Amino acid sequence: MRIAVFDYKVVPTNPIGSCHLRMLQGLCREHEFTVFAVEFENPCPERIRFVRVPVPTRPLALLFMAYHLVAPLAYLWYRLRTGARFDLVQMVESNLSFGDVSYSHFCHHAYLRDRWKEARAKGLRGWLRWLDHWFHALGEPRTYRRVKRIVVPSQGLKRELEETYPFTRGKNHGNL
Repeated sequence: MRIAVFDYKVVPTNPIGSCHLRMLQGLCREHEFTVFAVEFENPCPERIRFVRVPVPTRPLALLFMAYHLVAPLAYLWYRLRTGARFDLVQMVESNLSFGDVSYSHFCHHAYLRDRWKEARAKGLRGWLRWLDHWFHALGEPRTYRRVKRIVVPSQGLKRELEETYPFTRGKNHGNL
């Protein structure tokens, strides 16, 4: 199977990125992977292709917006240049506007609705954090409607997504 993975940072210090690293290490002998990322510590360069997505990494709201714009262009350019086709496109949460599987560790809409005030984030940094969560929350409904599957690490997140977005029922699956 040919799989495209879209994630900002596929590195050991990134929570979701480190999960992707373990997945890539475990499956790269069975499947062909191409990773579209800003940063990638490739565990198997002879088996996994890397397409760098050249966008700024800070602030996170800018990373989200820039990745949303540049990653699809990098994907299109890669496909035109190489003729590559993919059987599966996996992305993180709502970080991409297309794909088959969303690997989600967070529900931004629920966080802003239920927990943001407890964070007590202040100043410019707090506003930028809120903006990043807001951009993600804005994209969640569209992304979760379009994907075939949503992979979540816990039953709690599965419940939270299904309460926030009832149309996700039947799409949510535990970490495979």
